[in-house]
Amino acid sequence: MKFKRILIFLITTILSLSMMGCPKIENMPPEIMQIEDGELKDINHVVYEHEKGTDFDVNEMIQSLINDQHIIAIDYVQTSLVIGKDRKYTDISDRIEVTSFYQIWEDGEDANFDGVVNAEDEEYYGLIKTDQDGNKIFDQSKILLVEILSVGSTLNFTIMVSDDEGATTELSGEIRIVEG
Repeated sequence: MKFKRILIFLITTILSLSMMGCPKIENMPPEIMQIEDGELKDINHVVYEHEKGTDFDVNEMIQSLINDQHIIAIDYVQTSLVIGKDRKYTDISDRIEVTSFYQIWEDGEDANFDGVVNAEDEEYYGLIKTDQDGNKIFDQSKILLVEILSVGSTLNFTIMVSDDEGATTELSGEIRIVEG
């Protein structure tokens, strides 16, 4: 009888401790990295050089960062536990946005398009402005600012990327105006 109690106690203890070692899977945010010699490299800042006298296009800047500087946004596959550096990931670079160049909903605007400015609009204030179809709207004054800055000037911006589960990550950047 004493043997059964000890055995049950040990089994219960082992099961309890083993279940504590199984944390729930938590969605980790995506990462913005650089590919250098085929290896992923952590970065904390990017620099984009814009030629003075040329039109500035936010989407062209993103493509330049991806193609010329080998910037990549990745979302690690998190369906199983992987130990070591050879983790599988998905390229989500097509989701990169430069949030600094979007318009923001401000107090007193009809953000929900119901024709009335009221308390229901307040939840949108401070968020990126969209049209009625949900498309984000660029702030043309910020784009014009890049085009008129003098050679040697800089302008800071923020890159953001989101994964399917809604986790986001951001990276700071700088636009440098160079001679054309």
